[in-house]
Amino acid sequence: MKAGIVALIGRPNVGKSTLINALVKEKIAIVSDKPQTTRHIIHGIIHGDGFQLVLVDTPGIHKPRTTLGSRLNAATNAALDDIDIVCLLLPANEQIGVGDKMILEQVSRMNCKKIAIVSKSDCVKKPVLLEKLQEVSEIAAGWNFEWDEIIPLSARKNENTNELVALLARSMPEALALYPEDAITNKDQQHRIAELIREAVIRQVFDELPHSTLIDIDEIIREGSGLVKIFASIYVERESQKGIIVGKGGLQLKEIGTRARKEIERLLSAKVFLDLRVRVESNWQSNENTLDRYGF
Repeated sequence: MKAGIVALIGRPNVGKSTLINALVKEKIAIVSDKPQTTRHIIHGIIHGDGFQLVLVDTPGIHKPRTTLGSRLNAATNAALDDIDIVCLLLPANEQIGVGDKMILEQVSRMNCKKIAIVSKSDCVKKPVLLEKLQEVSEIAAGWNFEWDEIIPLSARKNENTNELVALLARSMPEALALYPEDAITNKDQQHRIAELIREAVIRQVFDELPHSTLIDIDEIIREGSGLVKIFASIYVERESQKGIIVGKGGLQLKEIGTRARKEIERLLSAKVFLDLRVRVESNWQSNENTLDRYGF
């Protein structure tokens, strides 16, 4: 039996959550085209013939502006302490920038196998992809290390994802499985429901309200008919933000609820009644007690 931990790291919005969903073959991490969507360390578990891979989806490393941002960076750094392989995602359609170089320096100091994933390979033509692969190969020399492997892939089109799993499985040490064989993530159902609601909020109002929402599941009631009733609160930091979430005549909140309910029904394989309330928790992103209470 081979088993081990693989960390997926990179700047915000390089495709870490999309990749982990593609590899696990189930949506365990919410995705959007907005930066800093991921807020928790999420484990995705892949079971294979004689191996188990624990993929760690981390919040993107960034320059923090709030206490929450600092805690997310600290959580990501702590998650990298005891891993077998680190996979750094570098998008094929973006230049390697200051944020990538900061992470490359961190990778150079890590005592584990190092894999470069050139993500979003479907977004560029082959000559551009070949140039990017060469650039990624050469850039490691600036930090005095070499990649163990470099692999281009498209999580969206499932190109080279099976090859990545095979590569990771071959590279794992002999060890007992870390999770039961039916586990696909370390997050419970309530957390996943809250995240699906937050995903709906992000997609609906991100431009007006980038990172100021927090979701709390107040109650889940499973009725004998099979209907699942979910009561949840959407917290914002200021009263003015509450109006943005609710929208004129409550239409914005209704749209958020419709988006979230459809995703939750897929998760639960059941009909869902979703009741959302919007509440104010002043400056929660910098409130130590609030962050402690919600597990940040």
